[in-house]
Amino acid sequence: MKRALLFLTISGLLLVNVGAQNKLNADTTATKLLWLGEKVTGQHTGTIKLQSGWLNWQDNKIVSGEFTIDMKSLKDTEDNKMLQGI
Repeated sequence: MKRALLFLTISGLLLVNVGAQNKLNADTTATKLLWLGEKVTGQHTGTIKLQSGWLNWQDNKIVSGEFTIDMKSLKDTEDNKMLQGI
């Protein structure tokens, strides 16, 4: 689950260079985060918005990063009001 979320986060990001060659900021308007929640009796899927984020690269590897997710923007594909907190 964590690997899948990391893969979606990184692959969904359109990154913009902000001066330092190894620090990249996430384009929050173009980023799409998908989530999956599983339970014994089934699962739920949906989307959630990214508020901000950045990654530091060194030798073609991610060495650090930080992402802030807007939990109030959580949407369930089945429009489940209990999950969305509406």
